[in-house]
Amino acid sequence: MARNEEKANAMLNRFIEMEKRQQQGPKRRMPRNPQDCRNLKQAEKWREVLVRKISKKVTEIHKETLSEFRIRSLNDEINYLIRKKIDWEERIMELGGTNYLEVLFKDSNERKKIIQEKKVYKYFGTSRKLEGTKMFLENEKITSKISNVNTNLRERVNYQYYGFSSEQDQELEKEENIVENIDLLRNLEK
Repeated sequence: MARNEEKANAMLNRFIEMEKRQQQGPKRRMPRNPQDCRNLKQAEKWREVLVRKISKKVTEIHKETLSEFRIRSLNDEINYLIRKKIDWEERIMELGGTNYLEVLFKDSNERKKIIQEKKVYKYFGTSRKLEGTKMFLENEKITSKISNVNTNLRERVNYQYYGFSSEQDQELEKEENIVENIDLLRNLEK
């Protein structure tokens, strides 16, 4: 007899849950494109949802017991969510909301780097310890050092390096005038 009562309670519980869901209304899904959102409050809400998802996945990726496949898929998901979050932050700025990048970083160069990082793939937690990732990160450090050297060289090279200086131009003009005058005198003598 207890079995029938359990079934009845289960049915009653399902009915009560169904009524709660109907009263709350349909669940809203996040728009795929942030440009579809016209309400600042909703845009803020979707950004918060993304921040929560990112933080959950970042804490999960720090676990040492995860398989390599799971680590890689989590890292991909985190990078995808970060790109979406940046898209939502740009939309919030368009709607007249707070500029989260400006709040976090007062230096405009850092803001530019963050916006460019939308295109950069990052490694989190235990994904940095994977074999292929270690080699890639070491190579990346070497290439960044080389590019820093190249930018320093480009900053030092200016118009004087190529021989374009105003002092030399004036000297050349004087010499050219002298030579032209000599040529004119020779032509007049003939």
